[in-house]
Parts: sequence; structure tokens; C-alpha cells
Amino acid sequence: MVVPAPTLDILLLDMHWRPIGRLDRATPWRVVIAASLAADSRWLALEQGRADDSLPCPLPTDITLTRAVRRRLRPLGIDLADHVIRHPTASFSFRANGLL
Repeated sequence: MVVPAPTLDILLLDMHWRPIGRLDRATPWRVVIAASLAADSRWLALEQGRADDSLPCPLPTDITLTRAVRRRLRPLGIDLADHVIRHPTASFSFRANGLL
């Protein structure tokens, strides 16, 4: 069985939090910000995929990443709508669990 590699995508969201664009983690932040402003998107979401045997619970590094991204976006008038960790059997939403 081939186990998919973990992923981390940045979603550009419209004002109703619907995805209007997707960028991968290798995209430089200046490009993410430019794409967000060009799309008139004031909301971003992180979508992380895990394929390992662990549950999709956040690790300390996930929490640190989420806080850092949110802190850096706010002065630009952009906010983080959610950070979702997806797993083949379940998912975890930072917003739904009170971490945003």
C-alpha cells in the first residue's frame, strides 16, 4: 500500500469562506499575499493532509504554525478562517475546537 505524502495547502476564501484559489506550501508568502489581494480575498485557510497512523489532532508545531500565520496576516487586513487537518478517517478544525 502506498501512503500519500503529507500536504499543506493555503486556500484563498471569498467573504462567505468558500474556496476561490489554492496554493501549495512551497508558494512564497509574498505570492500568497499578492494572490489574496488580487482576488480580493481577505480570508485564508490552511488545509493540512495527514496519511500516517495518528489521528488528525494538532501537534505543537501545527499550533505554532497557525498562530504565526495569523499574527503575520492581521496587519495586512487578512485573517485566518481555519486550519483543518484532514486524515483518511477524520478531520480536525482549529476553529470548531476553539483554537482560532
